[in-house]
Amino acid sequence: MSNSRWLLGLLCVSTAGVGLAPAQELFDAAVVQPATRPTEVVVVAPAKEDVAPLEPVFAANLLVGYLNGVRAEVALWRGDNHAVMGEVFYGFIATRMGGSEGAGIGARTFFRRSSKYSTNSLLLGPGCTIYSQFQNDNLLMIAPSVDISWLHGFVGSSGWETGLNLGVGFGVSGGDRNDSGAKITPLISFYTGLRY
Repeated sequence: MSNSRWLLGLLCVSTAGVGLAPAQELFDAAVVQPATRPTEVVVVAPAKEDVAPLEPVFAANLLVGYLNGVRAEVALWRGDNHAVMGEVFYGFIATRMGGSEGAGIGARTFFRRSSKYSTNSLLLGPGCTIYSQFQNDNLLMIAPSVDISWLHGFVGSSGWETGLNLGVGFGVSGGDRNDSGAKITPLISFYTGLRY
């Protein structure tokens, strides 16, 4: 009986010893190696800059004062807070040298002195215009001036503008022949209109 127990124990030990190697090999074969995935590259587009809109292209004003009439302006060059505008005027020109129907042509640079993202903006516009009267001996004037205006914005940089044009006219030729004084006149006018 003791011999059978001894044989049985020896058989278990030898079987266990023999079975370790195949069992380990089976286990290693059964382990699934993780699949290698290709590296994913994510391309992120750069965020767009918050670009301010350019200054308006066109303006139309009604003037009352020494200059009574209409003025139209067209942008010759535009930036994000200033613009160079060409301008034409038609109406009645009242001067110390006499008044008459007339016209003018010139250029003006506008500077926005507050943020264009705000509803209201202050505009400063130095410029120079040449005026010619159709009567009054065809008076010809050179008039440096400055516009000071308040722009109530609508969309982008456009809006309704109200302001004051302050200038001085220097008579170059023509004018009232009875005027023996210097041919200099103030040119002060209020204006309002659309800037788009």
